[in-house]
Amino acid sequence: MFVTQKQFSAHLDFLQKQLAQMNDKYWELRHAHARLLDELGYTEDTIPAHVELVRKKGRPEQGS
Repeated sequence: MFVTQKQFSAHLDFLQKQLAQMNDKYWELRHAHARLLDELGYTEDTIPAHVELVRKKGRPEQGS
Protein backbone atom coordinates (compact mmCIF):
# COMPACT_ATOMS: atom_id res chain seq x y z
CA MET A 1 0.00 0.00 0.00
CA PHE A 2 1.34 3.37 -1.00
CA VAL A 3 0.77 6.54 0.98
CA THR A 4 1.16 9.90 -0.65
CA GLN A 5 2.99 12.74 1.02
CA LYS A 6 -0.30 14.66 1.24
CA GLN A 7 -2.05 11.77 3.05
CA PHE A 8 0.91 11.33 5.37
CA SER A 9 0.98 15.04 6.23
CA ALA A 10 -2.77 15.10 6.86
CA HIS A 11 -2.52 12.06 9.15
CA LEU A 12 0.45 13.56 11.00
CA ASP A 13 -1.43 16.85 11.52
CA PHE A 14 -4.43 14.90 12.84
CA LEU A 15 -2.25 12.97 15.31
CA GLN A 16 -0.53 16.15 16.50
CA LYS A 17 -3.92 17.79 17.14
CA GLN A 18 -5.09 14.74 19.10
CA LEU A 19 -1.90 14.79 21.14
CA ALA A 20 -2.35 18.48 21.94
CA GLN A 21 -5.96 17.85 23.04
CA MET A 22 -4.93 14.95 25.28
CA ASN A 23 -2.14 17.06 26.78
CA ASP A 24 -4.61 19.87 27.55
CA LYS A 25 -7.05 17.41 29.15
CA TYR A 26 -4.25 15.93 31.26
CA TRP A 27 -3.21 19.30 32.66
CA GLU A 28 -6.83 20.28 33.35
CA LEU A 29 -7.31 17.06 35.33
CA ARG A 30 -3.98 17.51 37.12
CA HIS A 31 -4.90 21.03 38.24
CA ALA A 32 -8.38 19.88 39.31
CA HIS A 33 -6.80 17.06 41.33
CA ALA A 34 -4.42 19.50 43.03
CA ARG A 35 -7.30 21.89 43.84
CA LEU A 36 -9.32 19.01 45.31
CA LEU A 37 -6.41 17.91 47.50
CA ASP A 38 -5.95 21.49 48.71
CA GLU A 39 -9.67 21.85 49.42
CA LEU A 40 -9.75 18.61 51.43
CA GLY A 41 -6.49 19.39 53.21
CA TYR A 42 -4.63 16.34 51.89
CA THR A 43 -1.08 16.12 50.63
CA GLU A 44 0.33 13.69 48.12
CA ASP A 45 3.43 11.86 49.36
CA THR A 46 5.60 9.41 47.47
CA ILE A 47 6.92 6.49 49.46
CA PRO A 48 10.08 4.95 48.01
CA ALA A 49 9.99 1.24 47.30
CA HIS A 50 11.79 -0.95 49.81
CA VAL A 51 12.37 -4.63 50.41
CA GLU A 52 11.15 -6.21 53.61
CA LEU A 53 12.17 -9.71 54.64
CA VAL A 54 9.55 -11.50 56.73
CA ARG A 55 9.83 -14.89 58.42
CA LYS A 56 6.78 -16.83 59.57
CA LYS A 57 6.60 -17.25 63.34
CA GLY A 58 7.00 -20.67 64.91
CA ARG A 59 9.37 -22.09 62.33
CA PRO A 60 12.91 -23.12 63.24
CA GLU A 61 15.77 -20.92 62.16
CA GLN A 62 17.54 -21.99 59.00
CA GLY A 63 21.07 -23.25 59.58
CA SER A 64 20.49 -24.21 63.23
